[in-house]
This record gives sequence, structure tokens and C-alpha cells, in this order.
Amino acid sequence: MPGYGQFEADRPFVVAIRPDLPAQRLFQAAALSAYAVTIAPANADLDIRISLLDPTGTPLIIVDRGGPGAEERIAEISLPVSGSYELRVEAIAGAGDVTGEFASLEPEQMTGGGRFDPLIEDADLATTGAFQALDVVHTYTVDLAGSSVIFFELTLDDPGLELAFTIYDPNYSPLGTYRTEGTTMARSADTFIPFDGAYIVVVQNLNDGTGTYTLRVVEE
Repeated sequence: MPGYGQFEADRPFVVAIRPDLPAQRLFQAAALSAYAVTIAPANADLDIRISLLDPTGTPLIIVDRGGPGAEERIAEISLPVSGSYELRVEAIAGAGDVTGEFASLEPEQMTGGGRFDPLIEDADLATTGAFQALDVVHTYTVDLAGSSVIFFELTLDDPGLELAFTIYDPNYSPLGTYRTEGTTMARSADTFIPFDGAYIVVVQNLNDGTGTYTLRVVEE
């Protein structure tokens, strides 16, 4: 049926959508869990758009690449916090059923994201990730001590990439978004860490480029 509902990962599903009523399916997920999503229209004239919304109702990613009859796919997305997420499928044109696959990914299947080691004094942390497909989101967490001053730096190994990263505090409040914007590096402002906790960094691709990057966390 169209409208709201719930589903579980790794179980294919079928839902009906029409222009005035998207399919909205809720699921519970843990922070840093990762998924791949494929939604395929049953009708050749049905054109769809898919969105994945976080527990605050904010879209983490919106995918609308194909035309009528074409499937839409989120190749890989790791989630920033534990809670209730929403997968939304909207009809851009036409109406009818869609079939969905919502597959959980194991760590060895992921191309980025995960937990940093704890940051110790007078040291910095670095990790690498890769965007090997379109529509990928990587999420990292790092435990930081209150009263420290940190900056985050994203360096591209391929100038064809254009990335953005957003920093969140442990309460999932955004602290800033930074973009490479035609360069091979994005650096945050010096960020005062007000209290201990696991801070979150979400990295997204802004164009259709592929390649690798390095994310560093440095204490001033």
C-alpha cells in the first residue's frame, strides 16, 4: 500500500506510489551501519526519485538520475546516528508499483566511513576513503576531549572529485560544512570542542567524479 510503513533491511519489498502520495518507509538503524538501496519501477512510464532522511527529517541524500522506467540507486551510505530513518520514493511522472532492495553492507564492502582511533595529545589522525560509484555517503566518528581545538582537513587524490564534509557534535547538531570547490583540499575552521563525546563527520560527493581522498583530524 502507498503511504507510511515499516520494513527491515535485506528483505525485498513492493510498494505502490502515485503522484500525490509517495511511499514512505521507516526503519531503525544504528550509527555507522551501512546500506545500499535499489528501487526499480514496474512500469516503463513511471519516473521516480528516492530520498533517505535522517532521524531529524533532513535528507542525507536525494537521487534522481534516471528517466521513466529507470531504477534509482544509492550505492553506499553509512548512517550518522542511531534512530529512525525514512526511505521515501516519489513519482516524478506516472504511477504504479516499485520493487525495492535495501541491503546491509559488511565492513569489507564499504569504501569509506567508520570510527577513528582516539585522538591523543600532539598527534593527528588520518584515514582514506574512495568514491568508486555515484551517490555514496561516508560517515566517520571520532572521540574528542572537551576544551580542545580541532580542525578537519579533506585532501583529494583525484582533481576530478568535488567533495563536501559536514561536522556534527555528539548531539547531532551541525557545526559547519566545508567544500573543496574546485580545489584539492577543504579545511574546517578551528573548531572548539565544548564537551567530550563522539563527533561525526559526513563526507559526500558533489559531482560525478570518482577517486580517493584522505580525511585528517588535527589538534591545534
